[in-house]
Amino acid sequence: MPTPVKSKRKSTIKIKPFRNIDLLNMLGKGSGAYISCSIDEKIGKWNGYNIIISDCGSKTELHGSLQTIENRTNAYYKIDTLIKSLTEMKDHLSIEFKNKGLKVK
Repeated sequence: MPTPVKSKRKSTIKIKPFRNIDLLNMLGKGSGAYISCSIDEKIGKWNGYNIIISDCGSKTELHGSLQTIENRTNAYYKIDTLIKSLTEMKDHLSIEFKNKGLKVK
């Protein structure tokens, strides 16, 4: 994981806002499930991030500040941990499906 470096001079960190929404179900396999990720910009500074995972009637939301280096490092760690955990689950399912003779894309 990269470690942010503090600048010796105070400057405004300018980033572009980020928004992404992906549907989680395959075509024809239901509707309403999605993941939404965003980073908001407030007067040229990182304001915060939001991750929403929704599946039909239930929704989970992760959010946090990006104002400080510590906040940004923690947000990066959370995202990295989510990716690691989901990859481990995907790998487990892949092995289970293979052992049962099922094909996985």
